[in-house]
Amino acid sequence: MLKWTARVLLPCGLALAASVPARAQAWEDRAYINVNFGLHLTASPATESLAPVIYDERASVVTSRRLDRGVMPLDVGVGVRVWKGFGLGGAFTQFSSTESATLDASVPHPILFRQPRFTSVPVPLAHSEMVLHALALYVMPLTERMDVTLFGGPSLLTVKQDRVSGIQVVEESPTFTTVTVAKTVVATTTDRSWAAGGGADVTYFLTPLVGVGATVRYTSATGGGGLQVGAGARIRLR
Repeated sequence: MLKWTARVLLPCGLALAASVPARAQAWEDRAYINVNFGLHLTASPATESLAPVIYDERASVVTSRRLDRGVMPLDVGVGVRVWKGFGLGGAFTQFSSTESATLDASVPHPILFRQPRFTSVPVPLAHSEMVLHALALYVMPLTERMDVTLFGGPSLLTVKQDRVSGIQVVEESPTFTTVTVAKTVVATTTDRSWAAGGGADVTYFLTPLVGVGATVRYTSATGGGGLQVGAGARIRLR
């Protein structure tokens, strides 16, 4: 996906730069502030396994979860001009969702050896991401009212994820032919990792210093990140 995004964004940026009319001014703002309301568009499947001992025999517990698309309520970015159209900046994004996971369990028989029973239950699991993006950027004014920003750099992801760490079962049949998962034990883990990302932003100015815009961003990471889009307010400082 990251290679695909780069292949799309780079030609688009070069085409936009080539189409800039001669009368368009260079980027002259000292800094900018972007505030977006966005969408997280990447759905990420994952599978995790446990092998707890039940009735002195190994059980098998497999959790299949999928992080669905959802709302990204917080996307704030800032940048400062360093030289001509080049600048440095940063952004903070936050996303959370409840995954619809399925737990499939193979539970040993309490009397007969190697005679497992099978059961399946849904399990809601919470997922949240907070990401700090460090950005190198290039701003290309297209007209007096519109410009395009290309950006990229490293991102620090903090991912909190609910995971199934155990199960409690009850026997509902006097012959032990069926078994039920009475409770799933859930633990929350926190993982931090670095990733690479990039994207583009288009701004249309309503006044010389205030406008509206749209952003597309992709962050390549295991267990988080992905494709995000957003739209919101743009403020320039001079």
